[in-house]
Amino acid sequence: MPHDDPLPPDHALRPGDRIGQALTIVRKVGRGGMGDVYLAKDELLDREVAVKVMRGPADAELASLQTLTEARAAARVVHPHVVGIFAVGHWQGRAYIEMQYVDGATLRDRMDEGPLPRPQAAMWLAQLGAALDAAHDIGVLHCDIKPDNVLLERGPGGAELAKLVDFGLARPAQAAATSAPITHGTLAYLAPELAKQAPKVASDVFSLAVVAHELLTGRLPVRQTWLQAPRPVPPMAGYPALPRAALQVLEAALDGAPELRPPTAGEFVDELLRALQMPELRHGQPQGPAVQAQTTLEVALPLTGLAESAPQLAQLVLAMVAAVPQGYPRAAALAMGGGVPADVIAQLRADQLLQGDADSLALGPLANRDEVLAALPTRSQRLVLTRVAAAIELTGPRGEVAREDASRLYVAGRRLEDAARLAAESADAAKSASARRQHLARAVAFLATPSRPQPWLAALLRQLSWEVACGNLVGAAAPLADAQGLIVDAGIPQDDPRRLQVEVRAAQIRLLGGDPHAALSLAAGVLQRPACPEPWRDGALAVQVATMTAIGQAAQAVALGRANLGRGRPDLAGADLAMATAEAALQAGDVAMADRTAHQALAAAAESGEPLWAVRALTTIGQFALLRGQPQRALRHAEEAQALALPLGSVAATGYVLMLQGQCLSRMNQPLRAALALARADHIFADLGLAAAQSQALNLLAESARQCGDSVAADAVLVERDRLAVRLRTLPKSASLLG
Repeated sequence: MPHDDPLPPDHALRPGDRIGQALTIVRKVGRGGMGDVYLAKDELLDREVAVKVMRGPADAELASLQTLTEARAAARVVHPHVVGIFAVGHWQGRAYIEMQYVDGATLRDRMDEGPLPRPQAAMWLAQLGAALDAAHDIGVLHCDIKPDNVLLERGPGGAELAKLVDFGLARPAQAAATSAPITHGTLAYLAPELAKQAPKVASDVFSLAVVAHELLTGRLPVRQTWLQAPRPVPPMAGYPALPRAALQVLEAALDGAPELRPPTAGEFVDELLRALQMPELRHGQPQGPAVQAQTTLEVALPLTGLAESAPQLAQLVLAMVAAVPQGYPRAAALAMGGGVPADVIAQLRADQLLQGDADSLALGPLANRDEVLAALPTRSQRLVLTRVAAAIELTGPRGEVAREDASRLYVAGRRLEDAARLAAESADAAKSASARRQHLARAVAFLATPSRPQPWLAALLRQLSWEVACGNLVGAAAPLADAQGLIVDAGIPQDDPRRLQVEVRAAQIRLLGGDPHAALSLAAGVLQRPACPEPWRDGALAVQVATMTAIGQAAQAVALGRANLGRGRPDLAGADLAMATAEAALQAGDVAMADRTAHQALAAAAESGEPLWAVRALTTIGQFALLRGQPQRALRHAEEAQALALPLGSVAATGYVLMLQGQCLSRMNQPLRAALALARADHIFADLGLAAAQSQALNLLAESARQCGDSVAADAVLVERDRLAVRLRTLPKSASLLG
């Protein structure tokens, strides 16, 4: 039975206790520094969640502030290696956070079991570095990184994935300069400067370095007092010795001066992995056969086995060095594959064709790069270029520059699939929608050949999915037409997942274009396929729910969405369905369903690492607050969404955020600011070809103009809206956030 009176700060909840409207406590699973963590059942969405209930302070207002700070900081970090936040609330005088339930051990538990395989430890460090970079990129510092705050979730194939949790001490970076120092975390992992100054990115890098040292050696680095910088120590028995280069990387990251540490968590991990000779794990993924085929096998054969004579071997060595761009001193040595006789190198140095030591060879003063490469036969030249490209992947710094340098070499060596793979990796790492669009278009261009339609179609589907996600009807037209034509030319069967994906995207495009009836027909066709895979089934269901909402059948749309939610999938198709259901619930007036499904979509966005879906979810949560007559709260959600959308540039989600801002500001009697936001939304929708959404923005803009007392401007805006209406077969009752 739920408690009626306010609970004391140290009261433990019992199985069966209820929190809020839908959470039932199953059991206690942990205890953090600021609250107890319980496994609970979300009865509304039929899924297991974790609930962190604050223990103290007894002052409810202060407890609420701490919880809100933690939840808002964590919810802004959209990354697959950060535990997702579903909701925050208050119950019986205590604040609580509802979050993703990770059924796994902590990193501390694994470390207590004994030495871990070094590749496993390296992979977890790469995942944590990527998670921290994502947080730092949007101005959030964790401030409490330690093994106890890392959960290990069982992923596909049985691999355990690291997930950062407990942003209880987190704070926005922009506020850190004026905030108080942090001295109440776990001192062994806190940087010494935190005794006197506010945290910075370098403080989180320091903490991650302490965790890395403990993972790799079984011991914490030694520090005489907290105010002194620690120093690395030898590993415990059972742990392999660390290379000197790895010790140097750790020493730099543990430096007492923050400015001397690596500038980002990702760069620290990248340097450490290279020092451990495991650079292939920099993406935080296991080194499977596919990864080996892409990189290490290119340089596995000794160069001596590719030459029939000493002059040919010398020519290949010289060509390897000539093909390496500046900035990759170790790539040439790796590309050679080892085993090059010392006398060959010595003779090339004597002839002033080579210079530098074995680890940083460069062309000598008498060697000309173009002439060296041109002297090779075509087949040998391609071999040299692809081996150097693979070596750059393994030894170069993680980032777009290294990928682009390797990609150019792969193209020159006629390895277009490898070049396309790197373009796709650059797209995944891109911050803006336009940059990702350019990289995806390059991947398509590399693979566009009718003789190999399967890789070409896969690249087209990635490009099409991104354009639809951005709500870019103009940009989606070409890849949709190419994909449809390729499907017909290649004879791909009706129930093939790729064909179903194209049909779902076509339905989404029809919906975004203001033709819900056609979208409904296309989605129904997908659902009629007996073997429709779950992601595309969910995508088609999302279109059905959204179209039913658009044509005034919101109650039926909510029922359809509710019947198909609850499986808790973290994929983006599941996020689409949750978002469509939330929007339907908003229109139907089912506020509880709208709130919870929007938070479910937000959690799915965090699990997938895609900020576009987080922006959409926050916008819908803001719309929910606006409907409840809380424009200030809605505006705060809109500002949080805008912070995530800002790096993306011109995408439909940004337009919807601006439209929500305009509505909030209009309600708060700030019509001029509202008009500016709505005018920007109008521009974005026009640029993307979203006439239906643009029409709604123009309606709101006309209202703001009248609120400002400018009836002439309002009439001009309405004329523009009427012109747009001619282009639409049907105007939806409310704009969809499917883009």
